[in-house]
Amino acid sequence: DAGVKVDLMLFDACMMGTAEVCYDFRNAANYLIVSALDVPAPGFPYQDFMDNLYEGTVTGYTGICKSYIEFYRTFAGGWGSVALVDVRQMEGLASAVKTQLKANKETLYTYSPIDRLQHYGLNPYVTGFKYIAFDMKHFMADLQGGSVPANFQSALNQAVLYADCLEQTEDYTIEKSKFCGLGMYIPVVERPTWNTSFRKTAWYKAAGWNDI
Repeated sequence: DAGVKVDLMLFDACMMGTAEVCYDFRNAANYLIVSALDVPAPGFPYQDFMDNLYEGTVTGYTGICKSYIEFYRTFAGGWGSVALVDVRQMEGLASAVKTQLKANKETLYTYSPIDRLQHYGLNPYVTGFKYIAFDMKHFMADLQGGSVPANFQSALNQAVLYADCLEQTEDYTIEKSKFCGLGMYIPVVERPTWNTSFRKTAWYKAAGWNDI
């Protein structure tokens, strides 16, 4: 509302690496650095990347992401995921998702992602975090019988400029082949109050969920 747009926003906070969050910030920033997982208590290793931050380039911002992963790779009991997102491309990503949801409308009426899609949150089988965010790319591929739609992949490549994660840690097992850097909520019958809140997000309409 202030009309101020920043170049980079870094979320040193849990579960911000979702389509819903990135879409909301598309007019407030150019780039976001986010994690689809919860961020461990030590947070981002600022001591390792200030030069990258002041560089003010995509290369520098990518360096911040790499510093984050390397820090937790050697941190006892650490875990991590990180993504650099060009949020100016979120409209295009929403459009690509909308196309796929529309094409698979009948499938979605009975679709149950719970047991086969990669999803995020501290120990995702603990009730509080269960089903909070599913991997976008894995979801799109699953709808297509295993292949990632070309138009979605193209839009994803434009929006997510860098993504990485630790695959096997004390608290997580993340399959990198199913990881794209961003999660997204999928309405499930187990979360009726979450579904109500989801319908209030801007992403809900932009991605075409209102037509399903």
